[in-house]
Amino acid sequence: PLDISSSNATALSIVINELLTNAMKHGEGRIEIGYEVQDQSLSLEVRNRVGSLPCDLSSETSNGFGLRAIQAVINGFGGTLSKEATEDSGVRVRVNIPLSALVTR
Repeated sequence: PLDISSSNATALSIVINELLTNAMKHGEGRIEIGYEVQDQSLSLEVRNRVGSLPCDLSSETSNGFGLRAIQAVINGFGGTLSKEATEDSGVRVRVNIPLSALVTR
């Protein structure tokens, strides 16, 4: 269990909501979401199947609010966002956030 402040939990929920919304909006079929805590970071992954966002889409080239919001929150935590194509023509989006930025002490 992680003891996350309410403001950090709210910001993290924005990231999760936007990633899932994008996966549903731009993909088809099954959406997988997972997370793990290791090496002093939280790793969150959202993966969807055929028809997903292009891997080269970035917050700088996007006209939508969602991707820019995701990037702003992740940057505020000192985290990273990566996207990669999957073998089934989908996209896997991974967010890594240092636990020190999330956990209240």
